[in-house]
Parts: sequence; structure tokens; C-alpha cells
Amino acid sequence: MAYNTGNFLLIGNGYHSIKKERQAIEQLIRHRCAALVVHAKMIPDDELAGLMKQIPGMVLINRILAGFEQRCVALDDRYGAWLATRHLIQQGHTRIGYLCSTTRFLMLKIVCKAITRR
Repeated sequence: MAYNTGNFLLIGNGYHSIKKERQAIEQLIRHRCAALVVHAKMIPDDELAGLMKQIPGMVLINRILAGFEQRCVALDDRYGAWLATRHLIQQGHTRIGYLCSTTRFLMLKIVCKAITRR
């Protein structure tokens, strides 16, 4: 889709490291990206606020930054797990499994509770 509109999609990964998150964002800035979709868990709020001021096309995901709420998208993992589980149960499923990562931000315990609650 990006190519068809004359654009390019550049992706960086911060690997849950403040240094690597900064490097990934700086690389996108050096490539003169007009818009950034950023999932930064390690960079402090004050530093992110500076970037948000500098880059009007920057949006944060999975984090709410005071003063920039209109440019932040955060998901409610607890509610999402509950909705998915409820849907499966309503469809008659009784043996429900789940697959997840071991990383802490995926909220494994919340998903487990949603699946085991009825």
C-alpha cells in the first residue's frame, strides 16, 4: 500500500532498551519521516514530550502521555482478553487455550484470569 501511494514504510525496534528505542526514533527522524507510530516503553515521559512537540505527526501506542492524549492510543488488554474469551464461550467452546510470550507487557496473568473466569 505504501509503495502504491509513493511512500515508504520504515520500521525500527527498540528491543525494550532505552538506548535502542532512542536510536530507532533518531534513525526515523534522520530519514525525514513525517509521521511516526511509536511504541516506547523505556523512554521517559519528558523526553517523549519533547519528541511529540518536535514531530507533529508522531503518535504513541500503548502509552498515554500527559498533554498529548489526543495523539496516544492505548489498548485495554484486560477487557480485550475478556471479550475474546466471552465470545469463545458464547460460541460453545469449553476447552480454551492461549498462546503468549513471556515478556511482561503482554499481561499473561490478566489473560489467564479472563480465560479461567466464567
